[in-house]
Amino acid sequence: MPLHECVAVSISRKSFGGHSQNAFHFTEFSVCASEGGTSAQVSNATIIGYQSEVNSNAGVIVFKNISALQTIERIEVYLGAGTRFFTPPVPFSTSPGNPITIAHFAGFTATNTDAEVGLSNGPVSSIIVNGPQSATFLFTGFDPGEAWGVFVDLFNLAGTAEAGGSDFDGITLQIYFSGVPTPLTSSCTDPAYTVGVDECFPATFTGNKKSFPSSMSDDVVAGVPEPSTLGFIGGALVLMAMRRRHS
Repeated sequence: MPLHECVAVSISRKSFGGHSQNAFHFTEFSVCASEGGTSAQVSNATIIGYQSEVNSNAGVIVFKNISALQTIERIEVYLGAGTRFFTPPVPFSTSPGNPITIAHFAGFTATNTDAEVGLSNGPVSSIIVNGPQSATFLFTGFDPGEAWGVFVDLFNLAGTAEAGGSDFDGITLQIYFSGVPTPLTSSCTDPAYTVGVDECFPATFTGNKKSFPSSMSDDVVAGVPEPSTLGFIGGALVLMAMRRRHS
């Protein structure tokens, strides 16, 4: 029987341009080798992405999954250098009766509940407590198209006023998607917006909110290997050759 072996490879490629910093192409392909030759099969790339707003004036943190297929499994929020969670009041999540409406991007309204997105380490009143500058949310079913958020006060470190301006310096979001090995990370640093580094909008810290945009404009990529992909294929072939030599 002819020898036959396949290696599965995944790559991700970040998209830039305008305010499209939070979109990744995620491509999977397999390379197979046998005594009769070598073949490579490349699937269409899939966009992963999200939209988010952190708003101390409205007292909300909200997310929408705009991926084509992947679910959101984990969200890590690191507030700015001068911002912390302030409770009471007790934070609570969105629902049809308590929506969060965002006017940026194409606009969306978050109404999904904890149960609908599968918040697994909640309720949010136990995740977000008074004082810390970070929070982590875990999900089992935050599906594409769903939007969910939290009502919570965001104050300066002294707890005397709503956070704003340079208080947001350094705010960072890390979003983990199903089947994607690395998180999608976006952050804001003062004073200016730089594509690929400071992935937030607007460019300067002049208000009480930070928005994190994403784009679905090029969500389908032809299944033809790019030069970088061909390099991965070559590496996979070398790996298989070494395996077979030592088997």
